Amino acid sequence: MDLQITEQDDSTLIVALRGRFDAFNATSVKASWQNNEGLRFIIIDLSETTFLDSVALAILVQGLKTSRLRGGNFIIANPSEAARTIFELTAMDRAFTITLSVEDALDLVVAL
Repeated sequence: MDLQITEQDDSTLIVALRGRFDAFNATSVKASWQNNEGLRFIIIDLSETTFLDSVALAILVQGLKTSRLRGGNFIIANPSEAARTIFELTAMDRAFTITLSVEDALDLVVAL
């Protein structure tokens, strides 16, 4: 997995995941937001993610809880077909805010 992390501003983080998102790399994804209390909005770009396992989903749920506790939101941006299928099969598409692009997610953050 390739992980690209961009701090948009003091309260917004964009994490782009390329390739497999699974138990082997889940902790590095979680570490990107875990220790920065100022991050309220976390945008996960899954446009190039080819696979998610149950550990990856659990990390995403933890991120959702963390961002909500901080008064923000956790947004899934442009999930690939593989990622979208996993979200739909697990009904996680109802738990997360999902946007068509990172730009749409940033617009949503500005609106909040």
